[in-house]
Amino acid sequence: MNSASLSSKAVLYTFLVTLLSACSGVSFTPTAQSSEDNLQLPDTGAPYISKQESFAFNNAPAFSKVDILFVIDNSGSMKNKQEKLAPGLSDFIYSLGNINWQIGITTTDTSNGVHGVKGALVPLSNGQKILSAGTTNYENVFKQSVVRSDDCNGGCPSSDERPLQAIVNAVEKRHNQNAGFFREGSDLAVVILSDEDEMYALSSPPVKPSAVVQSVKSAFPNKKLTVYGIITKPGDMDCFAQVTPDGKYGTYTAELAQMTGGLLGSICDTNYSGTLTSIGGNLVGGLASLTLSSPPIPSSVQLDIKPFDPGLSWRLMGNTVQFNKQPNQGTRVIVRYGAR
Repeated sequence: MNSASLSSKAVLYTFLVTLLSACSGVSFTPTAQSSEDNLQLPDTGAPYISKQESFAFNNAPAFSKVDILFVIDNSGSMKNKQEKLAPGLSDFIYSLGNINWQIGITTTDTSNGVHGVKGALVPLSNGQKILSAGTTNYENVFKQSVVRSDDCNGGCPSSDERPLQAIVNAVEKRHNQNAGFFREGSDLAVVILSDEDEMYALSSPPVKPSAVVQSVKSAFPNKKLTVYGIITKPGDMDCFAQVTPDGKYGTYTAELAQMTGGLLGSICDTNYSGTLTSIGGNLVGGLASLTLSSPPIPSSVQLDIKPFDPGLSWRLMGNTVQFNKQPNQGTRVIVRYGAR
């Protein structure tokens, strides 16, 4: 996929959109430019909402921070999948390099039942709610915490899995039950492990991927969101056959991962170490990207980057603007675009 170069005084690009098989990327070439102080969205020939968002790259790469929320499906069919997640933590942490990380765990149960935590961080095996490099025996704590012991005492965990609702609820609880998890100046990564999602909601209307992005953006205007899924990938009929009748395709999770520049692993893999390592690598590379709150019209996207860096180029992937390298500390990026 080709990257577009930035000129020293102009930053307007018109994209030529080409769908790639099994890929969310966009091919583009520069065809127009205008003064960075007088950027105007082009006439796309159809009504759209004009949007502007500002991003600041204030963290040096060695000190970048990421808060990682694991959303674990705690329904009855998931224990063997939870057990496959725990051994991959070591590879995952190693792949994060120098990133300052911390981990919290919630579940897909947003019901009113006894196990419905509704996005609140669940207590870990050591009694705390947040796991970090400073946690004693953090690998063992993660293993004992991610394998849920939620039984049917007083009521079973909900089989109406809602990982996207759980993300929204977790953000809503940022000032109370989840205080201390969403740090100032940190990015947010969400890892969903579930054999179903809101696409198959049993009761109330489902939360859609765009609503999750908007919720995080409203709460944290400068925080980058990236979502990952260990799911039954849409179209993977072999895996689907293995998880049915309890499981379904992770359609909405896959859409949310695409929108935010994340990636997917298969819930049917014999272990999840490879997927977690890939997620860690994506997070490190994601330090050089930003996520828009709405799906943009590709031909309308404009970047104003200050101070100018002639070695910085970018491409559009779904809702994500991916740079060819980490922008310098102190770089400010204004993105103007049209959205339907």
